[in-house]
Amino acid sequence: MKKILGTTVALAVLAIVISSAQAINISSASVQNGLANVSGGKAVANSTIKWEGGNVATANKNGGFSFSFGAVPADCVGTLSDGVTTLDVALANCTPATVIEAGVPKTGQTTSFATGTTGIWRKACRHRPTRDSLTT
Repeated sequence: MKKILGTTVALAVLAIVISSAQAINISSASVQNGLANVSGGKAVANSTIKWEGGNVATANKNGGFSFSFGAVPADCVGTLSDGVTTLDVALANCTPATVIEAGVPKTGQTTSFATGTTGIWRKACRHRPTRDSLTT
C-alpha cells in the first residue's frame, strides 16, 4: 500500500513539474509604432500562437515565439494562447483608450408607434412633417 501511495504522489509531483514547465512565459510585451510586439517561450512546440483570438505566429520546436500585430487592445491587456495555456499580457508603452460617450439627445419618446420611428412625432403634433420639412 505504501508503495502505491508513494508512486501516486511521485506521479502527481511529476505532472505538476511538467505542466509548470510548459506554461508560456513572456520575455517582452510592448507597443511600438502602433503594433503589439510580444515574444516569449515555453509554448507548446510548433503550436499556433493566438493574440486576441487571431492566429499571429507559430511557436518553434523549443516553444519560442515572437510577433508584431496591429490589434492593440483598448485596455492595453491582450489575451495570448498556444492552444493549451491562455494568459493575459499587459503591454508596456501603451495608453488605454478613453471611452467618449456620444451625447445622443433624448426625445422623450417612450412608445414606438411604427417601425423606424425616431421620436420626431409628438402627441401634441397636429400634423406630420414631410420629408422636405425635416431637412430645412
